[in-house]
Amino acid sequence: MQGKLRTSLDRFEQAPAEGTTGGVAIVKKHGEPWIRVSPRGKQEEPESLVAIKGEFEQSWGTIDLLDILKYAEFDTDFIAEFTSVATREMLSKDVLRRRLLLVLFGLGTSMGIKRVAVTGDHGESEATLRRVRHLFVDRANMRADLRELVNATFSITSAKSVTLTG
Repeated sequence: MQGKLRTSLDRFEQAPAEGTTGGVAIVKKHGEPWIRVSPRGKQEEPESLVAIKGEFEQSWGTIDLLDILKYAEFDTDFIAEFTSVATREMLSKDVLRRRLLLVLFGLGTSMGIKRVAVTGDHGESEATLRRVRHLFVDRANMRADLRELVNATFSITSAKSVTLTG
């Protein structure tokens, strides 16, 4: 057992000098030893994943996530859960709906508000989307919104109506 351990440690010690570490290096960072691992290159998709994706696309086609969010909103009216922190708001429901959907899409996909603002043909600026984010999207509103969506999903998919409270 000790012999195997000694051999492994010797190989570990020689690997950096021989360049056989596979992209792993021990370097100094802020004067302290640091292990650096080089990023791996892009891997090919497994054949099984390609086949699954092909089946989904053949069955349902390409589905836009923003369309799914929009249809979910139309079915559940979850936008009603987002109330403004401002004393009054002069936006029409349609404009608020469009802006909130864009903000939620940007936040939910980690795309960000800035990228959502510059992509697509929706006519909304980054400033207007950030204002809606600031005035309407907070922890309480997001929880109420998620509760609404979950309850709507449960009522559709389950014979028993399961509801979340709180």
